[in-house]
Amino acid sequence: MAISVLLILTLFYGCKNDSHIIYEEPAILINLTRYESGETTQTTVYGSVEGTQSVPIVSIDDEILALSHSVTEDGFCKSRFTGDISIEPGQECELMVSHNHGVARATVTLPGDFEIAIPRDYDTLHLDEDFILNWNTSNDAERYELWVYLEYFHRDDIDPDTAEFEDWSHFDSLVITTDTSLLVTIERLFPSGIDTVKYGYGYMEIYSENGPSIRYPIDTTERNITGNGVGYFIAYNRNCNRVHTVIENDSIRPPVTIVRPVYSPISFLNSQMQILRTYDPKFMQFEE
Repeated sequence: MAISVLLILTLFYGCKNDSHIIYEEPAILINLTRYESGETTQTTVYGSVEGTQSVPIVSIDDEILALSHSVTEDGFCKSRFTGDISIEPGQECELMVSHNHGVARATVTLPGDFEIAIPRDYDTLHLDEDFILNWNTSNDAERYELWVYLEYFHRDDIDPDTAEFEDWSHFDSLVITTDTSLLVTIERLFPSGIDTVKYGYGYMEIYSENGPSIRYPIDTTERNITGNGVGYFIAYNRNCNRVHTVIENDSIRPPVTIVRPVYSPISFLNSQMQILRTYDPKFMQFEE
C-alpha cells in the first residue's frame, strides 16, 4: 500500500521541488514563423515552456510539437519544443499547453505574404536622395519589424591641414511600425563630415507580426496566453521580404559578396528570452 501511494505522488508531482519555490503558472513563449529556407517556404514553430512540474504537451491545432530539450532546475522543468506545421497565411491557429496543473491557450493568425515594392533588389542608392522603403500590406499583420543595414567606404572632409582619412562606416537600424513605408534622411545615412562615399552596399529585411511585440521595453499587459499559464504566442511572416542595395560611388566598386542573413528560430527565441528575463517578472523567476 505504501509503495502505491509513493508511486501516485511521484507521478503527480513529476519533478521534485527541492527549493520549495511556490508554484504559480508556467512562463510560455511560442513563435510560429513562415520563412524562406533555400528554394522552399516553410512554417516552423519553436518555443519554450518554463515552470511546470513535469514535461508539458504543446500542440498547435491539435498537432503535437516535438520535445527538443528539457532540464530540471529547482524542482521545475524548462522545456523547448519545435516542429514544422502545415499552416497557410491567413489561417487562425490555436496553441494548447497541457501540464499537470491545467491547460494554457492562445490564438493568433499567420500574417499574409507581401513584397517590398521599393527599392528593387540591387537598386542604386544615390547620395543626394533620401532612402525610401515601401512594401505591400500583409493581411492580418498588427505591425512590421524592419532591419535596415548599410555600410560604405568613405573619405572624410576633415581639417585641410591634415591628411585625408578613409574608413568604413555603417548605418544599422531596427524599426517597428504599423505603416507600410519608411523614410531615412540623407543626414542620418551620411552624417556631416563625410566628404565622398567611394562604394558601399546593404540590405533591408521586413517581417510582419500577429500577436504581442517582444522588444525593449516590453509591455507585460500584451501577454495573450490565458488559462493555466502566462506568456506570449506570436505569428511571424518572414517570407522573401529582403532586398539589397548598392550605394553610388566615385570609383570602380570592387567585387563584394553580400551574405544573405539566415533565419535561425533558436537564436531568435534566445534573443527574445533575454528581453523577457529583463522585463517580465514571470520569466525572471526561472532565470538561470
